[in-house]
Amino acid sequence: MNFRYIFNINNIFLFIPFLLITGGFLPGVAIVLILISSLFNSKLNKEKLIKFLSKKINIFIILILFYLVIQSLLTNYKYESISSTLLFFRYYLFVIVVFYCINFNETFYKYFFYLLSLIFLLFFIDSIIQFNFKKNIFFFPIEQPGRVSSFFKDELMLGSYIARFLPILIGLIFMQNMTRKSETLVISFFLFISLLLIILSGERNAIILFLLTTFLIILLIKETRKLFIFLLFFSIIIFLIFYFLNNDFKNRMFEFYNLLADSNSVIYETYSQILFSSIQIIKENFLFGVGPGLYELHCKEIFASPYYCRNHTHNIYLQFFTESGIIGFSFIFGVFLYFSKEIINHLFNNSHKSSSSNIQKLVICMLISVYINIWPLSQHTDFFSNYISNIHFFILSIYIKVNHLYKSSNL
Repeated sequence: MNFRYIFNINNIFLFIPFLLITGGFLPGVAIVLILISSLFNSKLNKEKLIKFLSKKINIFIILILFYLVIQSLLTNYKYESISSTLLFFRYYLFVIVVFYCINFNETFYKYFFYLLSLIFLLFFIDSIIQFNFKKNIFFFPIEQPGRVSSFFKDELMLGSYIARFLPILIGLIFMQNMTRKSETLVISFFLFISLLLIILSGERNAIILFLLTTFLIILLIKETRKLFIFLLFFSIIIFLIFYFLNNDFKNRMFEFYNLLADSNSVIYETYSQILFSSIQIIKENFLFGVGPGLYELHCKEIFASPYYCRNHTHNIYLQFFTESGIIGFSFIFGVFLYFSKEIINHLFNNSHKSSSSNIQKLVICMLISVYINIWPLSQHTDFFSNYISNIHFFILSIYIKVNHLYKSSNL
């Protein structure tokens, strides 16, 4: 293994999935180091960079970022809001640096596959230990019945992590130039352990993202269709086995929907309160919103009782509408429509092809990874939190790069 390559500062970015297990701080440090190193990188062509930045899409993105910052400066809670938006420029720069400075070649794909595979395997082994012995290898206990968290300790996000990175891992498997039989076995293995990890985590939203990923791969990659249809039915069987044999999992999965339908339940009240308070805020601040990151503070100003207010809206589309108004909502919804169009384009372009190239399969998997992160009918964390932002822009940077390489290869 070429350790000099692995520890090249520009390729610290490969270790970001590892660092994300620790929270939002260390991945943020890695991103800053990558940005600093790019200033001394000979691969960064200043003329090409200036030409790239002058494109309309970049001007539009910069205007959106400035809009968010100006919003923050015009609120009554300037410090609380500006801390959410000002540093967002680093993610835009990060995507550009990945595009221009990191070389996506066979060696890169190989090491990336090894590292991500190792993460999944470590999670699988540790989660099985925690599920059986109620403590993992670091003696972290199970925090809630039916919810394994592994290395995340009391942060119950194991299933979310696995669901978000699974499409990337599948895409990297296609890039390893395996035989069809070996490729099938490896994909089946990682889908199986990913499903088990998501089930053990007890995250309902992660199960939805897993099923959405499987459905989109069936839809977009023709030659793997039979395999993924079989794996989808197999996943449903595994799900049903856990449902009937594990009471914690059963209660976790379906008690939620029963409570959601019960107008007297805590869960029903929680989500109805979020929706009610959000609608009130949108009515009063339809055009510009209340300011990025200020939903909770403004909610408490409207309602005498904080009972109606949560720390965020649990949905990024609702968050953008309440905090940035119809302008901010139009931006995030426009992003969703753009990636929906990309999926439709791949669907029609591949409909007459008997097979796809490996790089095209990687592009499709990366597109799916971006898409499930912004899927509207989903529960989201705070868009401006460091942890989820690191994930969003890490995935987006890879998609933009591999999509460019794919299109360049077809010119």
